Amino acid sequence: MGANSRIRLLLYIPELQMGGAERTVVRLAQHLDPSRFEVHVAWSALWGMAGEVLKSLGIPLHLLQFDASNPEQAIEFYRNLSPDVYLSFNYRSGYKDLVAARSAGIQATLTRRADIRHWDDAKKQTDADRKKNAATRLVIACSEAAGWVCNNVERVPWSRIRVIHNGIDLPCLPAVRPEQNTIRRELGLPADVRLVGNTANYRTLKGYETLLPAFRHVVRDYPAVHFVACGTAVEPGHIDKLRLLVKSLGLSNKVTLLPERADLSGVYSGLDLFVQSSVTEGLSNSLLEAMSWGVPVVATSVGGTGEAVLDSVCGRLIPHSDEKAMARAILEPLRTPELLERWRRAARRQIEDRFTVPKMMAGYEAAFETAMEPVA
Repeated sequence: MGANSRIRLLLYIPELQMGGAERTVVRLAQHLDPSRFEVHVAWSALWGMAGEVLKSLGIPLHLLQFDASNPEQAIEFYRNLSPDVYLSFNYRSGYKDLVAARSAGIQATLTRRADIRHWDDAKKQTDADRKKNAATRLVIACSEAAGWVCNNVERVPWSRIRVIHNGIDLPCLPAVRPEQNTIRRELGLPADVRLVGNTANYRTLKGYETLLPAFRHVVRDYPAVHFVACGTAVEPGHIDKLRLLVKSLGLSNKVTLLPERADLSGVYSGLDLFVQSSVTEGLSNSLLEAMSWGVPVVATSVGGTGEAVLDSVCGRLIPHSDEKAMARAILEPLRTPELLERWRRAARRQIEDRFTVPKMMAGYEAAFETAMEPVA
């Protein structure tokens, strides 16, 4: 890299469907200083909405395959592109991309951790972990909880871990919630109906199987309410199972399950309450986005969620997979308008204070600079 050259950054992520990690890739591509960074994105499996957004931003996209029998193909790609910094969003214990990057001579290699190893019941360091971390100069954790797991399970020292919370674009909030162009208008809801929602992808770990039965109890005690969700159908057939569950619970006129959409502003701006029912989380982008719109939160106390949601301040934290606790937590603010309003203001302040895009970009830029320092 010349003295006046931009830093060439390559972000690798296996899939480009719109999930939490993909939203982070999009935010980095959108907000890193273009006078300092030349951003490229590589992917290897599924194309989706995140890919379309990146394409519309003019970000160079590269389809990359990792053939175990021919690793030179991937190594040649890295050599030809010759990035100054490589950031891997590879899931779970994937490490082949990092090994290929290091074999190509890239020294500033980083990995991002956004989970608490939900797939790993043993919670023990594996050979794949050792290979991945040996090829990683610096680990970026999306939450203190994710960093703790990386340190305690994978034995990465804290000196090589940077906790960088996700940053959210702060929308300009009107003094009065608009009724036009929001999800409320789309659903045809009367003004006196409270709208509860979630924008998590349709997958088992998001806990819809707890949330929907809990919502049946909510409807019984507070009929003027509706639930809406929208997201990507990640697990084949899962959304069909959820629709059958809605029908069996007698909630067909009280629950709407929508497909993913690129712009969620009309959803967040119409919600009275956001409910996160996840069994596991690193730190949910959807939750932070809802809070940025001044939407109070009921959330399961998993992973890094408690780092964002202050219990009894901007929402309520509850145990995961607890149907009755979830119903009680949803009913509490619906029955107490002043509490709902107090949580609404506090949720927005929490994002303004701790989870902004400038803070996120500053954290990543500092991590890139550290990773580029000469090896002692």
